[in-house]
Amino acid sequence: EDLLAATQTTSRNERQICCVHADIDGDASPGDCLWRVLLRAVVDSDTFAYAITGLVMVNAILIGFETDYSARHSGSEKMPGSYLLGRLFCYIFTAEVACRIVSHGLVEFFGGTEWKWNIFDFLVVGLQWLDEAVDAMTGGGSSGMNLGFLRILRTL
Repeated sequence: EDLLAATQTTSRNERQICCVHADIDGDASPGDCLWRVLLRAVVDSDTFAYAITGLVMVNAILIGFETDYSARHSGSEKMPGSYLLGRLFCYIFTAEVACRIVSHGLVEFFGGTEWKWNIFDFLVVGLQWLDEAVDAMTGGGSSGMNLGFLRILRTL
């Protein structure tokens, strides 16, 4: 069947775009929502994987710059712009994990073939949010905790 079958006219002459009766690369099944099928096609694409890998590498470079800056300034101040960039990466990686959860579903995300990497990514993003919460509670000052280094684990 064709993807256009998703817009079949119902008995009340309404357009139905939620239930897909098409099979895109063998990944869709009857009853999947069209937007989930499309999201899954994007999330599972090589282009998406390369883009996220590139962002992880840029994030690792940023962490290196932050560490160097902190060492050169006795750890007393953060590199200008690092807070905003760190937060931006946190939002991007949260959106990435959320898109994978939505497109694959909770059961497949946490129990499918890639479950180990998915849990790892989920935990790293959760730790990023913990780091953000600690920064917010301490006003961005030193709290004795530095969880920012954990972001570099995504390069594995």
